[in-house]
Amino acid sequence: MANISKDKIDQVNQAADIVDVISEYVSLQPSGKSMKGLCPFHSEKTPSFHVSKEKQIFNCFGCHKGGNAITFIQEYKHLDFVEAVRFLADKYNVDLEEDQNEVQKYNYNKLYEVNKLAKNFFNLHLLNLDSGKQALDYLEDRHLTKHVLNEYNIGYAPARNNLLMKNLLENFQEFELVEAGLVNRNDSGNYYDVFRDRVMFPIHNEQGKVIGFSGRTLTNDKNTPKYVNTQATKIFNKGEVLYNLDKALPFVNQKKRVVLMEGFFDVIQASIAGIEESVCTMGTELTTEQARKIKKYTDNVVICYDGDDAGKQATYRALKILENAHLNVQIALMPEGLDPDEYIKKYSQAKFRNQLNQQLIDKFDFVYEMIINKGLKTSTEIETAKNSLFKFLVQTASKTITMIYLQKFAEKIGLSTDVIQQDYQRYLLNQRKYQQIEQTKQKMPVPKTSKARITAEQKLINYYLHSDEYREIIEEDFNNFKFLKGFRFEILITMREIFLSNREVALYNLKTDLSEESFETLTKLLLKENYNYSESELKELIDTLIYESLLVEINAIRDEIMKLGKFNQMDEFPKYKTLLDEKRKSCEIIRRRRNDKKTNI
Repeated sequence: MANISKDKIDQVNQAADIVDVISEYVSLQPSGKSMKGLCPFHSEKTPSFHVSKEKQIFNCFGCHKGGNAITFIQEYKHLDFVEAVRFLADKYNVDLEEDQNEVQKYNYNKLYEVNKLAKNFFNLHLLNLDSGKQALDYLEDRHLTKHVLNEYNIGYAPARNNLLMKNLLENFQEFELVEAGLVNRNDSGNYYDVFRDRVMFPIHNEQGKVIGFSGRTLTNDKNTPKYVNTQATKIFNKGEVLYNLDKALPFVNQKKRVVLMEGFFDVIQASIAGIEESVCTMGTELTTEQARKIKKYTDNVVICYDGDDAGKQATYRALKILENAHLNVQIALMPEGLDPDEYIKKYSQAKFRNQLNQQLIDKFDFVYEMIINKGLKTSTEIETAKNSLFKFLVQTASKTITMIYLQKFAEKIGLSTDVIQQDYQRYLLNQRKYQQIEQTKQKMPVPKTSKARITAEQKLINYYLHSDEYREIIEEDFNNFKFLKGFRFEILITMREIFLSNREVALYNLKTDLSEESFETLTKLLLKENYNYSESELKELIDTLIYESLLVEINAIRDEIMKLGKFNQMDEFPKYKTLLDEKRKSCEIIRRRRNDKKTNI
C-alpha cells in the first residue's frame, strides 16, 4: 500500500464533512440529530440509511453497511482505501505529500485536467454561445432539455480549425494536447483540433473524471463518420470504456444488474425513464475487456440493443462475449425494429420500464427464435437451423435445457424427438473427431513463410504510411489478401483504423495506438526517406500478397477434402472441389499477369 501517513488520513477525514460528501450522491432529509435517505447500496422504498454529522459516520439498518466518508467513497465508487483517500484529498485540497514516483510514473492529472477544460469549453459553446445554436436545436429536437445537457456535460465543438487549441494553450503545450487526443498535426507540421462541428459527449471513468470524448456529426454526409472517438491515450481506450458507468454504478449496486445499450442517446433517455443502470459501448462491438469491467460490479446483464436485424445480430455476438465472462444474460427486445430512444418517444417511459422489468427474454429463447426465424421451408434451411441450434446448445446448455430445445425443434419441423436426438448425438461424435484432428494439427510443424510474402507485407506497411493515394489503392483490394498474424498484422490494422476514422496516419498517432513491441517493429521496417515509391510496385506487392493468401487457402481446402475422405463424408466433396477450382483459377490469373509484365519489360 502507498505510504500515506495517519496524520494525512486524519486531515482528509476532517476536511471531508460526511454530510457534504454523501449529499452529492444521496438525497438526505433531517431526522432528529441525523440525516436519512434511501440507501444507495441496496433497493428500498423506506429510508433506512442514516448519516450522523456529529459522529461523522453513516449506517444502513437494511444492508448493514456503515463507516466514515472514506468508507462511503470506497463502497460507492468501488475504490480501494488508498484510491478513496486520494479522491477525497483531491476534492478537498489536502496535500498527501506522497512520493510522486510511488504514486505514478506519468502525470495523469494533466490529462484529466486538459480533458476537464475541454469539456467546459464544449459545454460553453453549446449552451451559451451562438456557435452552438444548430447543435442545441438538434439536441432539443431529440428531447434533451438544457438541464439534461448540463447533467451529462454534453457540448459542441465549433467548426473552426483550431479554436479549442488556442483556448487550451493558455495552460498547456501543443504536445500535451496531442497526448490527450484533442489536437493532431498534419503533414505540413500545423496543429489542428481533432473535433470540429460535432456534438460532444464527454467520457468519464468510474471515478467521474473526464478521460476522452465522442463527437457526433451534425451532417448527413455518408463520407463523414457519424461518430469520432478520442484516439487511444494513457487514460483512454475505447475498447475498455463503458459510457455512463460512473453515473450508473450506484443503481447497479441497488438493482444488481447492468443494462447494456448501443448508443449514447439510448442510455440518456433510458436513465431519464428510470433505468439508471444503463451503459453503452463506444459505438463499437462489445469487447472482452468491457465484459470483464461489468463483471467487477455485477453478475447480471440485460442487453437492450436496437430491435432491427442488425441489432439482433449484435445482441447475439454480445451474448457470447458476456457468457464467456461468466455473466448471466437476459434480453430486452425492442419491438418493431425500434431502438430504446425511439421506443420511449413512441410509446412512453412507463412502457419502456415495463419492457425492461417485466418483458425480458431468456437467452435460450432469444437464440432459438433467431435460428428458426431464418427459415424452415426447405430441407437446406432446416439442416442449417438444426446445426446452428446444436452448436449453440453444445457451447452453453445443460442436458436439461438441451432436451427442452431439441424437443421444441422437433415439434416445430414435425419430426419425433428421437430423430433429432440421434442427429444431435452424431453431431457430438463428429465434434469430438474434429477436435482430435485439430489437436493433431497443432502438433505438426508450421510451414515456413516465403520471403516474398514477408517482404511484401513490410513494404505494403510503408506504402500505407506514405500517402492517402496509396492507402486508397490498398483499400480497394484489402479483402482479397491476408497478413500473417503478428506485429505486422497489428500495425496494418491499426493504420486502417486511424485512416477510416479520418485521423492522420502518422508515426505520432501510431506510437499512441500501437503496443510498444509493434511500434518498435514498425520503426525497424521503415524504408529510407528517399525510397522510390511507385504505384506499379504497390500493385505488384498486392498481387504477391493475394497470390500467397490463395496458396494458404488452397492448402486448407485440400486438408478439408482429406478429412471428408477419412470420415466418409463425401457428399460435401463437390462444394469443396468447386471452391478449390476457383482458387486455382485466381492463382493462374495472377501468374499470367506477372508473366505479361515480364514480357513487356
